[in-house]
Amino acid sequence: MVGTNHLKDAHKNSHSAPAFRKLKQDMETNWNLTYEIIESYMDQHDQVTVALCRSGRQKMCITTDELEVLRKAMATLEPFYDVTVGLSLERHPTVVKFIPLVNILKQMMSCNDSPLVVPLLQHLQERFKTIDKSPHLTMATALDPCYKRDRFPDTGASGSAIQKLKELASAIMLSQCSMHGIRRKRC
Repeated sequence: MVGTNHLKDAHKNSHSAPAFRKLKQDMETNWNLTYEIIESYMDQHDQVTVALCRSGRQKMCITTDELEVLRKAMATLEPFYDVTVGLSLERHPTVVKFIPLVNILKQMMSCNDSPLVVPLLQHLQERFKTIDKSPHLTMATALDPCYKRDRFPDTGASGSAIQKLKELASAIMLSQCSMHGIRRKRC
């Protein structure tokens, strides 16, 4: 409680700082919280440092090098956070976005040299390893004019989805023709 009071005082004395808010605490069940914790700390770094010094805990202050590590970690986690928040804010999120978003995240991580990238990519690969093999997801993505073939990891998945759609359309047309007694030539 003493540390919180010092943090409140540091906020009061800093005229350019954002309004006081408690630092976020970690929860194992919410990985997006890691991003929010870092963001919360970064927003209040100066005030936290002042509060730690006032409470005699200078050893807990974050160094410039550690601050740079946090900045890189925040930049690495931000796309994952943005995707999760973006999807959760939509009133009716659609499956059409899953394949493109996973692939965009993979592309973004391939351009990043942070040590966090390896475990994030491994988790992403493991969690979504069959996403482009799901007929429902691939067909939905292929049908959406926003994505079509642009966001598939390989053209094989896109081609396969389009072939399945053609087969389904053909089967529907044949069943419609037979249902109405129309000869195959006119269908």
